[in-house]
Amino acid sequence: MMHNDGSVMEAYPTRIAVLGGGRWARVLTGVLCDIVPSTAEISVHSFHNARGMVTWAAMLPLGRRVAVSSDWPTFASSQSN
Repeated sequence: MMHNDGSVMEAYPTRIAVLGGGRWARVLTGVLCDIVPSTAEISVHSFHNARGMVTWAAMLPLGRRVAVSSDWPTFASSQSN
């Protein structure tokens, strides 16, 4: 895959799930938004702080890239690595 400027782009997964709702989940999600293509779906799954994660994501430009859930992620077995 190539960037618009002709440089080579690394291969990235199309769906990424982050488990947790605390500081490290926010740090990891922010870093992922910076390094993966905008086409990658990023979801955050937090049993105890989904509401807080929604508020956090909405305050940042990455809010539209991140889906938040209070349930475990569901991926087809062929997509789980």
